[in-house]
Amino acid sequence: MKPFAWALSVVCAGPLLLAAPQAPGVGMSGGAAWTPRTDYACGASGGRVSVWYEPRVAVVFLDGRLERFAAVQGSAGKYSSGRFEWTTKGNAATYSAALQSKPSQQQCQQLPSSSWRQSLASQRYICADGLTVEVTPTLEAATLVFRGETYRMREVPTASGNLYTDGVRAWRGPGNARMFAEADGDAVFARGCQPGVVTDTATLTGTITYRTRQALPTGSVVEARLVDASRADAPATPLARAVLVTRGEQVPLPFTLTYASGVIEKGHRYIVEATVTLDGRVRFRTTTIHPVLQGGTATGPLEIVVQPVR
Repeated sequence: MKPFAWALSVVCAGPLLLAAPQAPGVGMSGGAAWTPRTDYACGASGGRVSVWYEPRVAVVFLDGRLERFAAVQGSAGKYSSGRFEWTTKGNAATYSAALQSKPSQQQCQQLPSSSWRQSLASQRYICADGLTVEVTPTLEAATLVFRGETYRMREVPTASGNLYTDGVRAWRGPGNARMFAEADGDAVFARGCQPGVVTDTATLTGTITYRTRQALPTGSVVEARLVDASRADAPATPLARAVLVTRGEQVPLPFTLTYASGVIEKGHRYIVEATVTLDGRVRFRTTTIHPVLQGGTATGPLEIVVQPVR
């Protein structure tokens, strides 16, 4: 039996606390601050369980489903869906259910966070029947546009390629053969989706640092962005980003930005900017312009110094 199969059988027997189908993107709270994903290895087999901690809620990806567990008042670190409980203590967690009055539990241990994450600004996928899916990745999430509708989805690591889901729909499969379907697999809206025109890529490297004498708190979100800032009357256009959720790393933090070299245009103004965010609030940002790709070619390693936000 796969990890948590016992839990899935019980979940299916009762009401599901899942996102309602009529609300696209319900897996990502509209307007809420982004919260990083925490991964756990659970049970004897070390099955992976992904959790997002939001204010008074833990969203748990378990057995292919997103479930919402509400915080239990007066019990720190304890969340309940009514019939199931998710309890955290430090880097450990317990998933439990009452099954015929006999409690069943799975012990979980938090896994180390991933290192720098790279993403191009967006990618268009061409699917069977001429359908297209536009995917714009962010940190551990993505925004998808399909047939004029926009979906905000969480990213879940899997053995066969990352899965993005909002609890109702899913974008899954290997990078060159994805499908857009209902999360439970009952309906497939687009299949055989492959990346459109593949362009050559190039890289920019550098470090992000600050001059204040203070440690970088664990859980800080450090982001470097390559943007086209040619138009003074319009927001800068992002071309690439790299993001790190810190787990003890300290400045200077090295980064690499991978961008599609085919989109670089002569005469345009390209800069690199950076931010450090904690608990949804920007704590440091660049205040100095760092021009790059002058003449269309990459320059040497950059030192990006961010300043405190007052």
